[in-house]
Amino acid sequence: MKFIHQITLVFLSSSYLFAEDLEMSIPSINETTSSEIAECNRIHPPHHRPRNQPICTTPKKTQQTPAPAKAAPCAPKHLTWDDTSHLQIGANYTYASIHPHGSSHFSGSIGGLQALYEFKTWNRIYGGLQFLWREGTTKSHYQKRTLLDIKVEERIGYTFGSKENHWILSLFSGLGYRHFGEKTPSSSGSSVHLNYNEFYIPLGVFTDWIIDYYIYLGFYATWMPQVYPTVSIDPLKGARWMLKERLANFLLEVPLTLLISRKYDCTVILKPFFEYWQDGQTTAKTLTGLSLGLPGNTYLFGGAEFNFNWSF
Repeated sequence: MKFIHQITLVFLSSSYLFAEDLEMSIPSINETTSSEIAECNRIHPPHHRPRNQPICTTPKKTQQTPAPAKAAPCAPKHLTWDDTSHLQIGANYTYASIHPHGSSHFSGSIGGLQALYEFKTWNRIYGGLQFLWREGTTKSHYQKRTLLDIKVEERIGYTFGSKENHWILSLFSGLGYRHFGEKTPSSSGSSVHLNYNEFYIPLGVFTDWIIDYYIYLGFYATWMPQVYPTVSIDPLKGARWMLKERLANFLLEVPLTLLISRKYDCTVILKPFFEYWQDGQTTAKTLTGLSLGLPGNTYLFGGAEFNFNWSF
């Protein structure tokens, strides 16, 4: 019995040392592969595994924390159409050509200032109020004529728009007033002042397209038939004569808008234009049927406006 007991102690000691060596050779649980797990279970069946031997299992996959998604770049807003109110102030240059009916024409450069307020946004009522002033001197082969042009126009209509297709369209009508003051020196040294005061009905269509996030292009057309044109003549003070209404007056504009500050919704607008306007001849007659004889005029205006616009 004593001999058997000694053999048993030697066997247990050898098994313990062999187990320690094998434990050092087994990879950590995080590095164990499927083939190593199968080999581990073959060498150390579960019922013969030493007490301190780790269980051979499939290693848990290390959960990787996904990298934070990059924030999408901040896309600029569609210029100023998301705002409702727009205020423009600027200067203008015009080359004017005046054609009195039956006489030589006058031409020259005039200029001035303009201001415009608009209520204009996607799919809502459109409203506007415009003021224009320009003045200058035109010349013919024989004489010169100074011209003062003042215009006030009120607009009301509706704006249609599509954010997906990046366009906007405004249709409007309203009431306009225009004053032409013309001074022509005579050969005697005195001068004749003609003061035209005319009311008209504007009928317009404005459309704009986004070309880029910072630029868009428009096309504006306005028809301006007269409804109540009159003229007064100095030095014949106090008298005002009716004029024949002219219906073929129109204005074409091609505004180019550039965004200069997205934070403050500020843009600059370069607006080339062409305008055709007529004054009719007088309709007044004497008791004997003689006409007053004041001829009509045809005005051709071409030039550009430069405006600073603030939207809010």
